[in-house]
Amino acid sequence: MRQLLRMLGLLLALALRLPDAWGAPIVAYIKANTPTGNGTTLARIAGLVASPDNGQTISNFTLNNLPTNAQGGVVVYPSNTNGSYNNGYTTAANGASLTLAQAANLGFLAANGFSGAVRNGGTFDTRSFTFTANQSNGTATTADYLVFVASYNTNNNNYNLIGANQTAVNIPNVTTTGNATALPALAVTANNNTTLSGYRLLTLPAVSAGTLYVNGTAATVNQDLTAAQAAQLTFVPSGNTYQGAPFFAYSGYSTDNVAGAPGVYTLPVSKSGNVLIDPLDLSRRTNGEDWKANGSVTVNSTTLTRSGYATTVQGTNTNTFDIGNLAGVLPGPALSWQLNPQGVDPATTVNQAQTTFTFDHAVTSLSLTITDIDRDIVNANFIDEFDINGYATDNATTPIALTSSNVALANAGVNTLVANTNTLRGTGISNDDANGTVVVTFSSPVKRLVLTFRNVAPYVDANTNRTHTM
Repeated sequence: MRQLLRMLGLLLALALRLPDAWGAPIVAYIKANTPTGNGTTLARIAGLVASPDNGQTISNFTLNNLPTNAQGGVVVYPSNTNGSYNNGYTTAANGASLTLAQAANLGFLAANGFSGAVRNGGTFDTRSFTFTANQSNGTATTADYLVFVASYNTNNNNYNLIGANQTAVNIPNVTTTGNATALPALAVTANNNTTLSGYRLLTLPAVSAGTLYVNGTAATVNQDLTAAQAAQLTFVPSGNTYQGAPFFAYSGYSTDNVAGAPGVYTLPVSKSGNVLIDPLDLSRRTNGEDWKANGSVTVNSTTLTRSGYATTVQGTNTNTFDIGNLAGVLPGPALSWQLNPQGVDPATTVNQAQTTFTFDHAVTSLSLTITDIDRDIVNANFIDEFDINGYATDNATTPIALTSSNVALANAGVNTLVANTNTLRGTGISNDDANGTVVVTFSSPVKRLVLTFRNVAPYVDANTNRTHTM
């Protein structure tokens, strides 16, 4: 739960994992950014990453379904470019087999005049190319890699237009347009004296998840919106049994019709079955608001009181639980929890923090959206566990049981609900991506909620950083 790679280039991309067989590798999500070019300017893109199954290793990666020349091309750098992105690269071809070193050194050459989402079909209507992680036991996982090309200013190394990553308040799985959930307006920041002319829908939510509407009409890919229309978006889930976290990407565009860096809009859908009366939107509260301290928040007719924060993190090591936008770590503003139990051996002392939320009355269909429960014991030292224990009364000692029907796990397969527990556990590497989102909905009323965030990675030594974030 951190930025997996230091992004050396300028490309925004998402890797979307497709279903795989048991024992196959788990493909990590990736984000980065790439500028518009003149047909000769290269930019680094995020390398390919996958988590092998226990006892296995990733042997190599394979590229397929590469984009058309009219949009741009994927290139492979030597492992050492001597600081030059244009030094010694080769253009990737369909079926190319990449070593792990090559897979970590990719670039994209945007075609002259092209901006927006690079398209080549695919599950989520936008697919720039596919890549397959091949494991030592012969199993493999194939994923979509999404590339976005955006207007960029080389004088100050900044995007001219930047879409904001956003998350809607949990959406009830009501399937009629009359009960469509209104979404907060799209937001784009303009830089470098760039004029924002309008907004552009670069991708749409997966059809299996639901439909995005603009002022009551189904949205289309590459649809341009006025400022008024950008505030008239609604979403209707696909069915009353659906639960999950679909998303769409959007950008602003300038007076010369060039798209900016995209924002990703996450749409968590819960199995509430009716319109939520008291939504608590933590993503839009005051930045820096400290939730370790005791306090309360009232939304309409419901008051939530937080209390009893405790942690085993020592000294000045990172121990935060507050409202923030950890860009490159989480997929947008949120109540973020970041801990570094460095120097605390979990064999003797559990590496965790815990807090309690108490409601002034039992809450029906309580739903939570949780981002980035994952693991990385190769490049870092964490395995996330998150306990979500809801209780029917203030004094109850047995938590309400969560089952697979209550939990929509991350699309990437990077986490799991531990059998016969209320614990989410990281199983693969994720990144600051909307597809790492989990949605949990309780099937019976909750009066008290105890949340525990824990690192169960094997201990290395007192000097090893164990920071993890959700």
